[in-house]
Amino acid sequence: MSKESDYSETTALMIRWAAGDEVALNRILERHLVRLRQIVRNRLGSKLRENLDSEDLVHDALVEFLRYGPPIKPANGRQFRRLMATIIENSLRTRYRWFKARRREMLSNIDDSQNLTLDLSHLESATPPPDKEVAEKEMANRIRFVLEFLPPDSRDIFIMREMQRCPFSEIGEEFGISSDAARMRHGRARNELKTGLAKLRTADFESWMESPYA
Repeated sequence: MSKESDYSETTALMIRWAAGDEVALNRILERHLVRLRQIVRNRLGSKLRENLDSEDLVHDALVEFLRYGPPIKPANGRQFRRLMATIIENSLRTRYRWFKARRREMLSNIDDSQNLTLDLSHLESATPPPDKEVAEKEMANRIRFVLEFLPPDSRDIFIMREMQRCPFSEIGEEFGISSDAARMRHGRARNELKTGLAKLRTADFESWMESPYA
């Protein structure tokens, strides 16, 4: 399959899916699910691979992101698979049920007019929207997207502190660490998010999100 046909097919399907076309979702799964299963299986450790043999966790994690994560417009099928493989792997490693609920909560706080599609097909030329309100809505979706690539503990601590306003004592209790350690991890998570947001506007983003929890 040529690069151009892959671009037009995968990108067009994701645009259709963002508009609510359920047929497009089925086509996306048909086109990419088998290869994503293999990619994720190769990345996971033996313990998690055992679960993949008995449950279709890759399918569930992919559909969960497509339904409740920020809508994206990938450059082509290759980029789509790279992004999804990392998101799926990250989702399956720890606290998946907890994060699924938080992802849905984040979406519930964004109405349809605010759920702007992130165009990942021209990263180097991306510029912030001139309208302040639109820029703020886009930033909310960029944060949701970059959170998918943070180490699970960093991601979850950031959400607990920034979005649920949990005190550090509660976060520490949740993770079995001291309040001071929770505060330090939160600071690290903020820096990781800041790095991801900066990379998201450049061609370096794909390399960043595939590094071992940059």
